[in-house]
Amino acid sequence: MKIKLGKEYTDSITGFKGVATAYIVYITGCIHIELTPKATKVGGSKDLPQWFDESRLDPKSGLLAGVLAEAALSTMQASRGPGAHEPPGAIHH
Repeated sequence: MKIKLGKEYTDSITGFKGVATAYIVYITGCIHIELTPKATKVGGSKDLPQWFDESRLDPKSGLLAGVLAEAALSTMQASRGPGAHEPPGAIHH
């Protein structure tokens, strides 16, 4: 799935709805997206932002044809250089 920051998404399991405000790409390739709920009435309470695995977000709620997540992963792998798929300290024979 391709996630675009600033667009609204819904978690397909809990129904939590919010704007994608951050993402993180783990070394394992997992991508998590932070959803921040929109503000409520002035002085009203607001849920805290929550993190969700990219695969749980409902594509009908905000999918665009962007390349944000793929670009982040490519950048991370390129910055680590050759052997980026190997764990740190890997021994070569």
